[in-house]
Parts: sequence; C-alpha cells; structure tokens
Amino acid sequence: MGALLTNLSDDRNKVGPASIAKSKNSVYWNAARIVAMAGFPASLLSAGATVSLAAVSLFGLGTLMRDRDFPSDLKYVHRLFFSLYLLVVLVEVLNGGSIGEIGSTAFNYLPLPALALYAYSLRKLELGPPILDGLICITLIAGAAISVGIALTIQSYRPGGLDMDALSYGCVLAIWLLFVVSRALESARLSIFFLSSAGFAVAVLFYAQTKIVIAAVLVGFVCIGLVWVVQNGRWLVFVAVATVTLILLSWVIGQLSLERYANLWTSVEIYIHEGRITQDGSFGIRMEQVVAGWQAFLDKPLLGHGLSSVHSAVLEYFASQDPAWRSIRIHNDYIVHMVAFGALGLVFLAGYLIVAFIAMNAAGDPAYRRAGLALVVTMPMMMSAYIIFNMSPVSGAVTLAMGAVLSVPMRARLGTGHNT
Repeated sequence: MGALLTNLSDDRNKVGPASIAKSKNSVYWNAARIVAMAGFPASLLSAGATVSLAAVSLFGLGTLMRDRDFPSDLKYVHRLFFSLYLLVVLVEVLNGGSIGEIGSTAFNYLPLPALALYAYSLRKLELGPPILDGLICITLIAGAAISVGIALTIQSYRPGGLDMDALSYGCVLAIWLLFVVSRALESARLSIFFLSSAGFAVAVLFYAQTKIVIAAVLVGFVCIGLVWVVQNGRWLVFVAVATVTLILLSWVIGQLSLERYANLWTSVEIYIHEGRITQDGSFGIRMEQVVAGWQAFLDKPLLGHGLSSVHSAVLEYFASQDPAWRSIRIHNDYIVHMVAFGALGLVFLAGYLIVAFIAMNAAGDPAYRRAGLALVVTMPMMMSAYIIFNMSPVSGAVTLAMGAVLSVPMRARLGTGHNT
C-alpha cells in the first residue's frame, strides 16, 4: 500500500477541470462528502470517528487510483506514518505472533496509513477550514450539552458521553476545544461565539473533574497562546490575557477540582515514602498497572510480548487480587507499547510524536497549525492516562483532527523544500 501511494504522485496523468466537475456531481462524491462531514459530530460516539475515517479514506484510495494526483506533501507524510505502521507490524511478526495476532495488530494501527488518504479526501471533497470550523464548533457544543444532559438526568458528578466514560469523552472534547479556541484567535468575526462555546465546554470538563484532561487543556491553551504570539508578535496581549485566565482557572480549580488533585498528591506521597499503593480507584489502579507493566517489560525488553498478550503479561505481576482491578483495561500507551513491542514500542511512540509535530508544524492554515501543535504537545499527557491507538474512541478523533489540519496544503512541500 505504501509503495502504491508513493507511485501515485501528482506528476502523472493529472485530471482536467471537466473530470473534476463530473466527479463533484456524482452520487459517490456527494455521499463521501456527507460521511466526511458527519464524522466530526459522530466522534462523540465511541466508533463514530473511526467509521467515518475508514469510509472517507476508502473514498480517497479509490479517487487516488483513478486520478493519480497524490500531493507531494501528503505523500511525504504518508511515507513517515506508514514506516511507523510497518515497524509495529514487523515487531509483531518477529515476536512469532500467529496470523490472527499479526492481523489484529495490522488492523488496530490502520489509522496511521489512513491519515494521508483521509486528508487527501478532504481536499478532493473541498472540505477545508470554513466548513470544518463550523462542524468542529457544533461538535464541541453538542458534546458539552450531552454531558450536561447526562449530569442532570442520572445525577452523575462525572458525566461522560452517550457510550464513553468521562476520561475518553473528555479527551475527545479537549481535542475539538483546541481547534475552536485557536480559530477564535484568528477570526474577529467568530471570536465571541467560538470563545463562548469554548467556555461552555471548559466548564463541563472542569465539572467532570478528570484531572489529566484538565491538565492537557491548560497546557494546550498555553501552547496555542505561545504559537499565536510567535506568529503575531503580541507579547503584551498574551501576558495580560494569560494572567487573567490563570486567575480565573485557579479559582475554578479550587471550587471544582481541588479535592481530586489533593487526593492524587496524597496518594503519590504515600507511594514515594511508604511504597504503598492506595486503593483509591484512580491513582491506585494506574500505579499498579505501571509497576506491573515495568516488570513485564523487563521480561522481554527488546521485542516485548506482543499486543494481544499485554494484559496477561501485566497481570503476572499485578499485586492486587481485586477482580475489578484486574479486569480493567490498561489506560497507559507507554505501558501498552513497552510490554507489547519492548524498547521498539518506545521508539514507535517517540517517532509518532516527532512525525506528528513535523506534519502539524508545516500546516498551511495558521489557526490549524496552532491547534495541531497543541494537540501534539498534549498527546504525551493523554497517552499516560488513555489509549490513543488500538482503535480507541480517541484514536479516531485524533486522526480526524490531524486530517483537518492537513486538509489545507502545507506551507512547504515536505521533503522537497519547495513552497506550495
């Protein structure tokens, strides 16, 4: 597949205006456009973003095989992500995995090679910032409203989504929140509405009191602000707004989330000084998984145990015999990849973040560049508490978000040094 897409370059058999116009009028084109647009609000459901990603990427593959006009910037991005995809599949093969296990790994990491195809499809479907901005903002408002409805209906103090818990749902909302805030800084016409929508979502996230999501959002906001300053040279404005925002957020954290952060700090102190893991249902579970995961990693430090064997390998060293704790999915990308693929798993994660940074930093739209960079900066935090890969609800949303950034031709054609 990688070789196929590499050969389908923009230097051969370019299509003319008549062919493009014919494509736009087809049922195939219109259906793909609807599915692509629906993918953003569908990301509020656990499988929604992934289903849309798959369908739109297949449309892109079919279109590419017909038109043979893969842009050089997307071709370069595809090469990098496809190389990472081959790395995890190759390690699974070297681990002696069965056909089913190799196939499972190959399937779970398909969003990597699908990203460039998805972005190519958005360009062919003429879905760029004006339309995507509206879809993302609507998604954020709807997502926050769903959480409010759940909180009021079932009296949940940590509301999630219709079929996602507070953590995974919070990560999805955080992704779209970064895009809305970044666009608000770019467009004076949209700033009031977008910032109001962002404020609504921030209030919902703080109410849910998901520590890692709140921390990621704050770091993302700082990243967006810093990149905006570099782009526009408005240091005084940034300092003034950041100061006011910090004061307000400190007050909100004190009102809504201080107790949970205090409990976390207490749990950390107990572990550091006594070596004892508290049974608090949050930090305790994750700390058990980290300690057991590290020991499982040391058993096979180079190639790991294989993706399908991660849970059983970690349970071998799990101290707690609580069945509820032992059945919980491992919410840590670092542990999952260390145990599954050994040291090469950490190489994969580092490579993924580097490639993502390169792609997002070259974004052609200033607002999407800020949002994309903020997403990359916050991903290491999200990875410590949730799975961004393996077809999780967050993996689909992350790929859609990066695809939105790449829907605009890059400032420079990566790998060539030429401007677009």
